[in-house]
Amino acid sequence: MELSKYSYLLAYIDSSENIFGNATGFLIKNNNLAYLCSNVHVLFGISVDDLTVYKDLIGYGNYKISLRYRDKSGTYHLFDTEIDKKRNFYKEFLFPKMLDLFIYPLPELPKNGEFNYINEDFEIESSEENKKIVALGYPFLDWLNEKNILKRICRTKSGSTIGNLTENGRRINTSLYVESGMSGCPIFSLSENNGQTIYKFIGIGDGFDPKTNHSFITRFYGSEPNRKIFTE
Repeated sequence: MELSKYSYLLAYIDSSENIFGNATGFLIKNNNLAYLCSNVHVLFGISVDDLTVYKDLIGYGNYKISLRYRDKSGTYHLFDTEIDKKRNFYKEFLFPKMLDLFIYPLPELPKNGEFNYINEDFEIESSEENKKIVALGYPFLDWLNEKNILKRICRTKSGSTIGNLTENGRRINTSLYVESGMSGCPIFSLSENNGQTIYKFIGIGDGFDPKTNHSFITRFYGSEPNRKIFTE
């Protein structure tokens, strides 16, 4: 299964229309409306700890974010999400110590694009047992070697969930290293059944602990509104 098609590169664009970095996101659809899912610090440039400006984005102001997509011929393009025009409005819904997750509506996507929605193709992982997992995203280190954002390759990181659930079942530690640029990436669990690999969507990488070198996941199943997107 080509899991990489569910992971979207998000290009950071400054006021001079220069691309200065990237992050990752994924798409879901609910009631015929597409949504971009990524981290709060990706979309708003602020820390969820105290809503201060995120250190890596200081100096870029109200930056734009464009989503890279593929058209029906296989050619990549960038689509302006217009988050810069709506950032101040949505900031009113943010609060300190919230989970590092935001679901941003995209009312109109390019008609020539091929878009893949995770909740249309995957079941949500409901098990609380430790699982093998994979994360798919676009590490910033690749940007240092390939400045052409349209040529960047999606990378896969493998690991497992470890320990107990926290935040009322919405968060869990992992053995993954979700490095810079992969923030906002989709994460899937995998298991074997009669010789076949079964993938389920488990959540989004939402933080990295330098003390343990481990990354956290926000579990979509742990939030009732997010769970309903997959089960209704």
